[in-house]
Amino acid sequence: MKIGDLIKELKKGKPFQQVYFDFGGCFPTDVDSWRGVYAEPALGWTNRAIDFHTKFTPPMVSQLITRLEEAVNGKEFEGYKGGKFKYTKGAEIHIDNYGECTHTEIESVEHYEYVTIIKTKYEED
Repeated sequence: MKIGDLIKELKKGKPFQQVYFDFGGCFPTDVDSWRGVYAEPALGWTNRAIDFHTKFTPPMVSQLITRLEEAVNGKEFEGYKGGKFKYTKGAEIHIDNYGECTHTEIESVEHYEYVTIIKTKYEED
């Protein structure tokens, strides 16, 4: 899924809904360079058990939209092995933490009464 499409899908939800992935109670963190192709972005993930005492809590829809929009408005990202990259709304966004390449991709975004779920799939190039 492209960043612009993800933003569009997230805007269909309620701004206060928390966003989770469909695996292990994990939720999105920040955008960074994807190790698979450094010129492509990745949306990181974590869970409460790992980051209980850090800055990360499940983002609300409005917060995740802000993070994604910041990522496509001229911000520079450092590639895993160097290089500077800027992303656009037309860039494919992967699901991985910095330095990882698991080929986890976004399949869809589903909104429920109190939560938004980003559904994922394995997709090797």
